[in-house]
Amino acid sequence: MKDGNVTNPVDVKPLDNSYMGWAGSSAFTNIAMTDSTKTLDYYRTIKSNTKYAPHEGFYPDYTNIQDQAQKRINEYRDKIEAPLYRNSLTEEGISMAIDDVRQSGTDTVIAVVQRQLDIWMASKKK
Repeated sequence: MKDGNVTNPVDVKPLDNSYMGWAGSSAFTNIAMTDSTKTLDYYRTIKSNTKYAPHEGFYPDYTNIQDQAQKRINEYRDKIEAPLYRNSLTEEGISMAIDDVRQSGTDTVIAVVQRQLDIWMASKKK
């Protein structure tokens, strides 16, 4: 706490900690953080017990594959997500939908993002 406001401990930075970037991280604000010592201990416990994915902090650049990525998203939404919501996706429909999504540019998207990830991972080893 600083001036009556909840603050992160000095050693906790949102970009460096996966639990801070987690979509449900707002749950942490529901914890009674009136004792800054307990808050700091809580964050340290989480940090020391968290195993980070090797690609934590990697964000792909979709600029050059925007069309393929969007087409893939549309195919997924139209052929898989929407039928799931309507409870109308059959076993045969699943196979066809997966094929449609694959043919919509999945291999290109995967190859480009994998290349970016490999370069990013190599830069972290230096």
